[in-house]
Amino acid sequence: MRLVLLAITAAIALSGCVLHESTPLFTDADATLALGTKPLNFAVYELKDEGWVPTSELPSPATITGNHYVVTEPVADNEAPLFDEYYFITLDPTHYLIQANAKGEADYAGATWDGTTLLVSLLDCAVLKTHLATNLLVVFEDDSCSLQPSKLPPKELLAKLLPVLPPPTLRFVVK
Repeated sequence: MRLVLLAITAAIALSGCVLHESTPLFTDADATLALGTKPLNFAVYELKDEGWVPTSELPSPATITGNHYVVTEPVADNEAPLFDEYYFITLDPTHYLIQANAKGEADYAGATWDGTTLLVSLLDCAVLKTHLATNLLVVFEDDSCSLQPSKLPPKELLAKLLPVLPPPTLRFVVK
């Protein structure tokens, strides 16, 4: 579980701009412990030009608080973690939205989890912008993007992005 959170953090940080909200859309009451409460040991792969490539394993200490995961310790050279709270929001039995919180703001990714493999798809603004349907759901400003104001609940609005999720870029397989 710890490695999953670090890899998701790195992917969001390196990807450029992903769906971002200045105020997190979800709270602990909305989240589920999708990866369970027991430590899991994962093999981690990143999608590269040559296919799925194993990544080096880096520690990311995490704890569970309520219904979400919290990174509480420095990740490198006593630096604070980039994101400190991870919420898995159930969209359907195998699809989740990951809300990564930092400093009162949030970035988003989509995920599928079947109990043995977690596939993570970043909600990359450049990719979302290529789908006409997302223009009704997402506001694009320069390289950034956020949800359109809507009367729909955020979970329902984000579920509408499932059909246009970019391909997964991270794969975690339970060892």
